[in-house]
Amino acid sequence: MKKIIICFIAALVLSNCEIKVKQANSQIIKTLVDNTGHSDVYIYRYVTDSMEYRVFHTGNWYGGMHVINITKDKLEIKLLKKQLNKK
Repeated sequence: MKKIIICFIAALVLSNCEIKVKQANSQIIKTLVDNTGHSDVYIYRYVTDSMEYRVFHTGNWYGGMHVINITKDKLEIKLLKKQLNKK
């Protein structure tokens, strides 16, 4: 009886889970050639809560990763332009 209850609870919990994958546009933007071969740089574009992010990374295990908030940068530039125009 305990096994049936445990299986029922596990099935109930797992049936309420939602797994989804975020859609991203991936593209090779540039190929860097060095003495160890070549390294591709990938760009991913994410839009979450009306904020646009760009994620840059290399395809190699020794590569780095950078995240840029495009929307925030645009808003900061717009604010700076307004402040400069007031002077």
